[in-house]
Amino acid sequence: VTIGLWGAPGSGKTAYLAALPQAVISTDGLAGKWVIIPNNEVSEEVMITWSHQLINERAFPRPTPLGAVTELSWHFVGDLAGSRYTRRARFRRRAAAESQFDLDLIDVSGEAFGHNPGEQNVSAEIAAGALDHLARARGLIYLFDPITERNRQFAAQYMNRTLIKLARRVKEEGRLFGQHLPHYIAVCVTKFDDKEVFGRARDAGLVNYGPDGMPRVLDGQAEALFDTICEGAFWPEQRTDMHGGARWVRDQLRKYFHPDRIRYYAISSIGYKRPLGWTQEAGRPGFRFNPDDFSNVVVQEGTPKILGPVEPVNVLEPLVDLHMKIDGWV
Repeated sequence: VTIGLWGAPGSGKTAYLAALPQAVISTDGLAGKWVIIPNNEVSEEVMITWSHQLINERAFPRPTPLGAVTELSWHFVGDLAGSRYTRRARFRRRAAAESQFDLDLIDVSGEAFGHNPGEQNVSAEIAAGALDHLARARGLIYLFDPITERNRQFAAQYMNRTLIKLARRVKEEGRLFGQHLPHYIAVCVTKFDDKEVFGRARDAGLVNYGPDGMPRVLDGQAEALFDTICEGAFWPEQRTDMHGGARWVRDQLRKYFHPDRIRYYAISSIGYKRPLGWTQEAGRPGFRFNPDDFSNVVVQEGTPKILGPVEPVNVLEPLVDLHMKIDGWV
């Protein structure tokens, strides 16, 4: 399964990839229980380095340099017993199920998707390679950072050229799905653990609690969160729709991809700070969770540091959902 990872600079692409090995540990099992095994030496070294940075250094992975292209290949083995994907056997008893897939993707800087990559010191070769990878991919993970979009409003700049070139490539290859691109796509609102993002979502009535007692945006409400951000109502003191960029991003996604092939998620690559003495068995809606003191990040001398264990929220799910869709499970 070739998956394309796409987003503006700073949207959290490298952090998302680094969080995947941690996400298979902290999953609640609804997406299955997975193990990730690297397929080559580069993927092995990257997994070791990123895990060391997150766990031992309590630091976020370094941003991907402009001239770097990291080709990754990981093997996923999953036990789907008891997950939401388990097919029902006769007499409604759940059948044990195993799923395996190879994930091939590349990690490049977001500038490769920009309006004019050359002006940002991204070579034509790297920009073309990034587009080639998206074109070959069966599924796409698109990361949208609400904080960066509020402050810089440039998500549209890193979508326009990519979508137009991608549509032409697919059309020339005869792979259009009706009038749409053939890809399945997971649209992920990142940094949900940020105090401001969480607070606004909570005020909008979009925050619920998972079986572990920790807050999250349910998949059915993630699209409403994305809509609220793109319409400009999410940040009332600084509207993100003043020049229409975020709304344009949303509308382009809906124009180019078939509605049955788009799903939305609110994700966090590091998760929340766990209350002292917290256990999953003790967790229940609102129990011990302090909405005024949950951030798992503190800024020290201008550098963000991770406070506690990294327990990603909704990081594994978009990837597994894409695999299941592409593989015909759901």
